Amino acid sequence: MTISALIGLDLSSNVALNKQPVGGYLGGALVRVLPANVVHWFVILAGTVMTIVYAVKYWS
Repeated sequence: MTISALIGLDLSSNVALNKQPVGGYLGGALVRVLPANVVHWFVILAGTVMTIVYAVKYWS
């Protein structure tokens, strides 16, 4: 049982918390294959897109 399941978070929070180690591992592997600058900008772009999507969903 994960920590997030113990504290009773909803499903989307559980998914986000439990997938973070996978994302960190894959990000580390990508930095070894791709230039760090490419991975850096991909992370920034992904974060920006997610922020915009969630803001639009929240305020609409």
